[in-house]
Amino acid sequence: MTVSLLLVYILIGWFEWFYLKQRKRKRRTYRIVMTFLVISLLYNLSFAYFDHVSYINPILTKIFKPVQDAILMKKGGEK
Repeated sequence: MTVSLLLVYILIGWFEWFYLKQRKRKRRTYRIVMTFLVISLLYNLSFAYFDHVSYINPILTKIFKPVQDAILMKKGGEK
């Protein structure tokens, strides 16, 4: 599984590099995209190796639940 995960991320990284190079993006954009790619790879590898790693879903729910409630409240109030 780890090898296939690495191969997928290598392909994604190559595609991103080619895309950014073809469109002549700034160095800052390269850093942002590749940093996100590495962080994502490390996060996924941590799930492959460690069973005790917690999911990020509860954290994201705590952050975005009030925003979602506000949006739904706004939509409901306009009807």
